[in-house]
Amino acid sequence: MNTYISAGIGDMVSVDALLTKDEKKSISEIFWACRWGEALFHLFIDNDAYPNLERQHLIEDKVGMGNMLRIEPGAASFWHFRPDFPANYAIGLSLFNLCEEEVNAIDTIGILNDPSRKYQGSSFLDSCTLESVDWEALKIKSNDYILVHYPTAARSQRNDIARITDSDWQMIETLSINTDLDVIIISDREIKHTLSRGTVLVNYNIKSIVTLAKYAEYFVGCDSFVSQLVCKGLSPDKMYVKGHDYQLTHGRHISEEIRSNVNLQQHYTPHSVEDIVSFYTSELKLKHGDMK
Repeated sequence: MNTYISAGIGDMVSVDALLTKDEKKSISEIFWACRWGEALFHLFIDNDAYPNLERQHLIEDKVGMGNMLRIEPGAASFWHFRPDFPANYAIGLSLFNLCEEEVNAIDTIGILNDPSRKYQGSSFLDSCTLESVDWEALKIKSNDYILVHYPTAARSQRNDIARITDSDWQMIETLSINTDLDVIIISDREIKHTLSRGTVLVNYNIKSIVTLAKYAEYFVGCDSFVSQLVCKGLSPDKMYVKGHDYQLTHGRHISEEIRSNVNLQQHYTPHSVEDIVSFYTSELKLKHGDMK
């Protein structure tokens, strides 16, 4: 089946874990109508959960950005032509010379807002391999490091995205000392940090990021596609996810938002709502078990 997808990396990471086996089997071609398709298509290569996938199609970045500038200039840097917005969908289809009857559009937002969708397992984690990371070059071993994700440049200017502050770096340093673990930091640009055992990986290969997410001992960082990957395999007590100040943007405490927001809950399946409340906070603080 021809399948049309317009999604951010985090949304696709979470939707992959909610699609049923039959839904995945039905996909024979993917038409990526989003900027992040260039990264996402790698996660579908040699992925046994999509056994009938034969081809993937991309929109050139300058073409996608140019068309987004015409309809929504503010979204040009992260252009996407979602199927739940008719005008955007029409442009996305036209860029592939397709008509609506020729494709099945995956409504990623609709899936994430559907409480009846149950966790099916992450095919991205299942298909990743240890060999995709040069462990010797990084001077770490699998299951023996703290993985940190720093907010991307494109998201760092928004008020609904968490920031990593000086006190957060100190918390990570303390966790590193208490656990005797090195820290691997995923970032899309060079950053300054105060860690004694920190290594920054800039624009690291996405399949390698998936492997690092699978074999991390701890995760600390912003609400992002990396945290949404890590949570598919890491226990709640080993996760520290920082969300933004929901009191500022939503007028209520972050725990209230988690308990009422199906979309957020689906991003962090298979964990229970109360487990998500325990590791998804607006301030990074060491849990009792990690203190000395």
